[in-house]
Amino acid sequence: MHRVLLIPLSFVVACGRAPATSKISPPDELVTQLEAELRATPGDGAVLYALAMRHDRLGRVAPALGWLEQLARTDWDAGLDPADFVNSRSRAAARYDAARAAIERRWRRAPRARELVRIGERDLLPEGMERDPGSGELLLSSGRKRKVVRVAPTGATRDVIGPAQDGLLATLGLRVDGARGLLWVASAAAPFMERADDTPAGTSRLHAFDLASGRLHARYELAGPSLLNDVAVLSDGRAVVTDSAADGLWITGGDRLEPLLPAGTLSGPNGLVPAPTGDLLYVATWRGIVVVDWRARRADPLRLPTGATNLAGIDGLYLHDGALIGIQNAVGHPRIVRLPLAEDGRAATRIDVIESGSPIVDNPTTGVIVEAAFVFMARRNREHAFANGPPARDALEDIVIAAVDL
Repeated sequence: MHRVLLIPLSFVVACGRAPATSKISPPDELVTQLEAELRATPGDGAVLYALAMRHDRLGRVAPALGWLEQLARTDWDAGLDPADFVNSRSRAAARYDAARAAIERRWRRAPRARELVRIGERDLLPEGMERDPGSGELLLSSGRKRKVVRVAPTGATRDVIGPAQDGLLATLGLRVDGARGLLWVASAAAPFMERADDTPAGTSRLHAFDLASGRLHARYELAGPSLLNDVAVLSDGRAVVTDSAADGLWITGGDRLEPLLPAGTLSGPNGLVPAPTGDLLYVATWRGIVVVDWRARRADPLRLPTGATNLAGIDGLYLHDGALIGIQNAVGHPRIVRLPLAEDGRAATRIDVIESGSPIVDNPTTGVIVEAAFVFMARRNREHAFANGPPARDALEDIVIAAVDL
C-alpha cells in the first residue's frame, strides 16, 4: 500500500519520495531496468517520469531534466510533483521551471476533495483504511505503531488491534469480511516501524482477527524477500494478498499461503478488489491494472480506450457501481481516477479524473466507499519523517481524511 511500494522493489529503495541527497551511491541496475522498459514502450510517460525522478534522487540534475523535457513532449496529463525533484529545483531552477510549466499545461486538474476529519494521533503513519459495517467507524492501520485503530467523528483514535499484537509488523492493507466478522491485516517488516530490529527484513505476515473482540483467528507468514501489501476476500471466505516484493499473488489455503500467481508474474502488485460476481479479480500494478481470473489463475491487462495509457502506480483499488476507483500516487500529482467497466468486466470504457490538485491532498494511499462518496486518506506524513526515530509531535503534519463524491 505504500505509495512507493507500487513499483518494483528496486525502485522503492531508489526512488521513494523522501527528500533526495547527492550522497546516495546509485546502483545502475534500476536505470538499466527503466531504460529497457522505455525501449519496449517508447514515449511511456510513467517510465520517463520515473527515470527523471531516479536521476534527481541521485543528484544527477542534467539527465533528470533531460527526461523531464522528453516527458513534456508527450501527452502526460498527471502533472509534476515538486517533491519528486528537490535537486533539480534547487540547482537548475530556470530549466526545471520551464520543463514543469510545459508538463503542467496538460495536467488534468480536478480539485474536488473536501476535508472530513483530522486525526489526533499524528505519529500513526497510517496506511490502510477500512470501515466497520456495524458501527460505521473508519479503521486505520498504523505502519509506525504496528496496530489498527478506530477513528471517532472527532478524530480521536482508540486501538482495535494493539501494537505488535500477535506479531503484527508494519501494518498495511486492511479488509473487513462482514459475512464472517473478520478483519484481515497485511503487515511487513519495515525500518520505520517501532522495534524494527525484532524481525528479519523481508518478513511479511497476514492476520485475521475477530472484528468485535480483536482476538486472533488465523495467522500466515512468509520469509523474505516478501512484502504482503493489500488483501481482498473472495466469496468463499479465502483471502488473496498481493506480494509487492515477489511480484505475485497468494491465497489462503488451510494453515498456509499458497501461490495464486507465481513470483514474477506481476510488476509491483498493490491494491486489489474482486468483482461482485464471477471469477474476476482486479489488481493494480506499477504498469496499470490487470484482470485476474482467479479460478483459471490467469492475468491479462485491463483493456483501455484508444489513447488512454496513464494508469501507472495505483495504490488502493475499489469497485463502485460498475466502475473501478483507484488512488494513483506513484508518479505525478496524486489523483483519484474512476474507470467505468465494459459489460464483460475486462475493459474500461473511459478514464475520469475525479480528484487532482486539492491542497489538502498529499501522499494519499487508500480509502473506502461510503454510500455515494469515496472517503480516503488524503495526507498521512511520509516514511522518511521517521527515519531517525520518532520526530517531535509538532514537527508532523495533521493526518487528513477527505472525501470526493462519486
